[in-house]
Amino acid sequence: MESETTTTSTKTKLYKMRYYIAILLLTGLLCASCVETIYPESVEEVPVVVNCVLDTSDTQSLYLAFSSKVGDADNFKVIDNADVVLREVKSKDTVTVATFSFESDGMWRTNFRPVGGKEYQLLIEIPGQKRISATTQLPETITINAVLPGGRREGDYFAYHYLGDFTHHSLYLYMYGKEEKGNVIIANNIATDHTFADLVNITGEIYNASDSSQSFVWYPTVKGRPFHKRLIRIPNPDKYINPYLFYFYDGDIRSTIFTVFAQDKNIDRLIILQVSDELDAYYKGVLTYQSKHEVTDNMLIVYDRTNVYSNLTNAIGIFGAYNKYILPWAPHL
Repeated sequence: MESETTTTSTKTKLYKMRYYIAILLLTGLLCASCVETIYPESVEEVPVVVNCVLDTSDTQSLYLAFSSKVGDADNFKVIDNADVVLREVKSKDTVTVATFSFESDGMWRTNFRPVGGKEYQLLIEIPGQKRISATTQLPETITINAVLPGGRREGDYFAYHYLGDFTHHSLYLYMYGKEEKGNVIIANNIATDHTFADLVNITGEIYNASDSSQSFVWYPTVKGRPFHKRLIRIPNPDKYINPYLFYFYDGDIRSTIFTVFAQDKNIDRLIILQVSDELDAYYKGVLTYQSKHEVTDNMLIVYDRTNVYSNLTNAIGIFGAYNKYILPWAPHL
């Protein structure tokens, strides 16, 4: 199993919008381009936008800017003069562990690798603005195994299935591969037999035996389950009562086993994101907003950010954290 945590940013021009955010991407899943945070003309005070998601890489990124008014999205203003620090929250105090430096286009970076299980506080001082703050906790790394048929516990599984000691955090699943020219492609339609997969972004289609690929022979446990658009959310797995559960510890559920299926061709990887509570609430809010307003691949314009969760004081956006796990997958063996 490969394990990696990363945040990425995508920069495009959509309706002359140049505001790009690293954390709404889920590697391009929630929307394939940028997200413009704008607000109605009636709002007098210009909100500050902060977006920062911690991971286990050596470099952390943060986006900082003033948001734009409706009809004036091209004139947003980045913030290059601020004190931006990251502090570790301890039992009786907080200790500064990193300081962000401005680079360009609203992006700030720092060389720091967070530690799983630690709680962190983000503090931002902007001249003439109220202090901005938020806290989040990087999930502790877990072990997730990609299992091939042949073991004692494969049951009805005839292809890759996955098990792990999931605790305390929600998961987000997506799948990708490479086309013949080597370009990375994200699976558009994915399904899982996991009992508690969130139905927030289902497509309305189900995986059934009429599939022309005959792949249902290899994934019988997924038959009849709904397809999801690119992404599957699995709520806090520490509380599951999964029919594929095989392990208890001190009366608590600790491990589950499940599989996934991608309808798209050339897919060979499953990505599992283990997210902090704050990031989970934010991602779910965005997915719900997209589904409700039928926002598709290339645009999410948030006119009213009360529709989307934020944990920042005196700003809008998100301060969260996640771990990323890359596992093998194959349509059949």
